[in-house]
Amino acid sequence: MFKPILEKLASATTISIVNKSKFSEVPFLVPSHDSQRRIVEKIEELFSDLDAGVAALKRAQANLKRYRAAVLKAAVEGRLTEQWRAERKAKAIAIEPAVKLLERILAERRKKWEAAQLKKYADAGKAPPKDWKGKYPEPTVPDSSDMNELPEGWCWASLDQIAFFQNGRAFPSAEYTDAGIKLLRPGNLYVDGTVGWTERNTKCLPERWLREFPDYLVGEDELVMNLTAQSLKDEFLGRTCLTSTAERCLLNQRLARILPVDAAMRRFLLIMFKSKLFRNFVNGLNTGSLIQHMFTSQLDGFGSPLPPTEEQAEIVAQVEAKLSNIAQAETEIKRSLERTARLRQAILKRAFEGRLV
Repeated sequence: MFKPILEKLASATTISIVNKSKFSEVPFLVPSHDSQRRIVEKIEELFSDLDAGVAALKRAQANLKRYRAAVLKAAVEGRLTEQWRAERKAKAIAIEPAVKLLERILAERRKKWEAAQLKKYADAGKAPPKDWKGKYPEPTVPDSSDMNELPEGWCWASLDQIAFFQNGRAFPSAEYTDAGIKLLRPGNLYVDGTVGWTERNTKCLPERWLREFPDYLVGEDELVMNLTAQSLKDEFLGRTCLTSTAERCLLNQRLARILPVDAAMRRFLLIMFKSKLFRNFVNGLNTGSLIQHMFTSQLDGFGSPLPPTEEQAEIVAQVEAKLSNIAQAETEIKRSLERTARLRQAILKRAFEGRLV
C-alpha cells in the first residue's frame, strides 16, 4: 500500500531516500481499536501457521540433504546394490571380480604412459634411451589395513592406480575477453556435480590461447576438480564435476582434470568423489589457513573402493535415479518457500487495505 507512494516521494539518487517531512505527509487508514485488535490477532494467527509451514519445509530440506549423503555412502560401500548381487548369485550369474578389472587398468596405465613417453621423445626429435621403459613410475598402492571390509568381488585401488591427473594452467586475467574460448574456473563448478556458465561467471580468452596450449582443452564428459577454496563450505574444496556434452573450455590454474584409465568409470568416480568417504579425506587436508589448498599429489594414495564393471553401471543407474528424485523434491520445496514469502506480503497488504477481517 505504502510502497508506490514512497517510491514517488523518494529522491532520485543512487540510494532512494524519503525525508522526514515528506514521510509525515503520507496518508494511511486508521481502523478502530477493536478492528486493530482483530487485525493483529488474525495476522498473528496466519503468520503462526506460515511459520510452522516454513519450519516443516526447512526440516524437509535438511532431511533431503542427509538422504543424499546416505545414498552416496551406501553406493560406495556396496549396500545400495546388495539385492542386485544377491539376485545374480541366486541365478548363478558370474560377475568378474574387480581385481581382474584392476589388472587390466594397470596394464593399460603402463601402455598409456609408454605412449606418452614416446610422443615426448618424438616431439623433441630424440630417440628414446635403451632403458626408458624401466623408468616407469609404479603407482602408489593403497594401505587397506584400516579400511572397511568391502563386498565380495570388490577391491581397494588408489587413485594413482586408476587415474591420471592434469593440473590447470595460469592463464593471464589481463587477456580476458567477452568472446573466444571459455576459461574453466572454480566458480563454474556447481555443488550438484555439473559445470555451469552464466553471464557473471563466464570469462573467455582469445582463441590463440587454445592453439598455443591445446593440451588444456576440456571436452565433454570429463571430470574436473577444484583445488582451492576460501572455506570448506558446500564442499567447495575438492568439489568434483562432470562436464556436459559439447563442452569446450580451457583448464585454468587451481583446477585439475581427472583422467580415469578406464573412461567408463567416470560416473562411478564422480559418485565416490561426492561421497562422505572422499569428503572426510578432503576435510583432513585442512591446513588451518584462510585460503584452503589441496594438490593432486595428495590424491595419489587415496584408497577408492572399486566394484566390478557391471556393478559400477548398476550403482550409477540407482544413484542417478535417486538423486533426480531428490532434486525434484528440493525444487518443489524451494517453490513452496517462495510462495510462503509472497503469501506473507499478501496478508499484510490485505490487512492494511481493511480486507483481512
